[in-house]
Amino acid sequence: MAIALFHFHHLLSSKKVTALRALSKELGLRGVYKRGYPGLLFVFSDEVEEVRRFVKKVKAMRWQSCTLCGGGIREEHGVVGFSEGKGIEEVEAVRDVVRAAGREEEGWVKNGLGLGRGDGR
Repeated sequence: MAIALFHFHHLLSSKKVTALRALSKELGLRGVYKRGYPGLLFVFSDEVEEVRRFVKKVKAMRWQSCTLCGGGIREEHGVVGFSEGKGIEEVEAVRDVVRAAGREEEGWVKNGLGLGRGDGR
């Protein structure tokens, strides 16, 4: 399993959101995104190569700012308790992105977003 976390200056364009949703479904990824300032995108898959392909395609899009957080793709890490299916779902707040990552990856997501130590203390 592999996970990836993106931070965008903003995520406002409906065309970009539609493209991200279609790409995530095409590659069999699951995850969440947050529109607005900042824009966030958290994705995961059992297939590491699919996450790599997704990252490459997202980074090739035109963005004011697009950062792959947490040192890049995190391999051999997973997300438990996430709904079945494919694609990404919209969430309202940064805390929802952190929650979507699950207890096991919460610290990594917080650190990747610069939200403190992320170690639960």
